[in-house]
Amino acid sequence: MKALLGVGLACAFSLTLCACGPDFNDATATDESEGTIEIEASSWESFNRLSDEDRLRQATALLVIRYDIDDLGKVTPVVTHRKSRLGNDNPPYQEGDVYLPESQQDFLSVLGDEPRHLGDGAVVLFSGNPPQPRGFSIIRDGAIGGVSKIPVDAVLVGFDGASVINGLPAEVLTLEPDLSKGETGPAKITLSKDEKDILVRILERRELRNEIVPQGDEYVVGWVGMDEDMMQVMDEFDAACE
Repeated sequence: MKALLGVGLACAFSLTLCACGPDFNDATATDESEGTIEIEASSWESFNRLSDEDRLRQATALLVIRYDIDDLGKVTPVVTHRKSRLGNDNPPYQEGDVYLPESQQDFLSVLGDEPRHLGDGAVVLFSGNPPQPRGFSIIRDGAIGGVSKIPVDAVLVGFDGASVINGLPAEVLTLEPDLSKGETGPAKITLSKDEKDILVRILERRELRNEIVPQGDEYVVGWVGMDEDMMQVMDEFDAACE
């Protein structure tokens, strides 16, 4: 697998460059006169074509709901977690509230006498301002998804800004470049143990600041340096991996 750093530079691992600024990209516009942020809502179709990580980055709010089912089979959706980038009133639900908008009522009515198909609850993602519900994922055994399950805890961490890798929240690197010294980056790479050892030896020999965080059976390695340092590290790592 090859990934690019800068222009025309390839290396045999997956690379993520961290950039500053808001996560909403072109969908975010700031009204300086009013001091408010207006966020354009994406369509349901375009939002759900995004990766799990990009949905969390673009979501403006998130609810986790639990389904309480009484002895008569009546289902009550209760909010257990709430996260919003828009303040306390958007969306207008708090922990402990019953979540029964029209879309949820329709969903429950379709299931009828088959509440077992509900799962244990759901994660609801919202986009735009005011927030519109876009993503709806059923929770079973504390996770969402099909073959590749993502724990609800990882979803909550992902909304707060950490990456979700292999269904787990990636550890957050704290390394920041010193722009006054011409440093760029930081580069962030997920590697196997052997690849991590090769890269770290190169970084230490070049006296480049780096940071290593375990991520399951792999390691997240971040480093900073000048542009020419980045290119030389990539070339050397590529050669060492051949």
